[in-house]
Amino acid sequence: MTRIAPGLVLIVVILASLAACGGASRPAPEPAEEPSACAADPAVAATRRPKPAGTGCMSQESVTALGDACDGGDPDACDRYVGCHLLGEMGTSATPDGITRARAALRTACDGGIAESCRLRVGVVTENGGAMPDDGCADVIRGCKLGDESSCFDCRNHCD
Repeated sequence: MTRIAPGLVLIVVILASLAACGGASRPAPEPAEEPSACAADPAVAATRRPKPAGTGCMSQESVTALGDACDGGDPDACDRYVGCHLLGEMGTSATPDGITRARAALRTACDGGIAESCRLRVGVVTENGGAMPDDGCADVIRGCKLGDESSCFDCRNHCD
């Protein structure tokens, strides 16, 4: 009679057990971590518009023209018009009405892809003594997604 080595029997038993169980047990994969809302999104950042240079507050007529263009939905005009309000030039001011008007203009600029306007929309309120507006996180998240690192910083500190 042929004798089988005890080690070989053990290997056969282990292999048979593994085959019967469908192989070695593996831990369940960990769920993928959701990306942070406070990170730039390359697809959204590709739609970012550059912040326009200057304010255009050279005369009352130019401020009026910027306001009219902003009312017509021009994001660049809205961003520049807000500069006139924040600087208090040509009869504009940082009064409550001015702040309301500035936030409306910044909404158009932010929605139009000017990332800095998204963050500034929150800053217009908080810098004038107000609390973070209800839509503040949505604004800094949008600015962050557009690639504005300052918006991402504000998002991580206030919204994440």
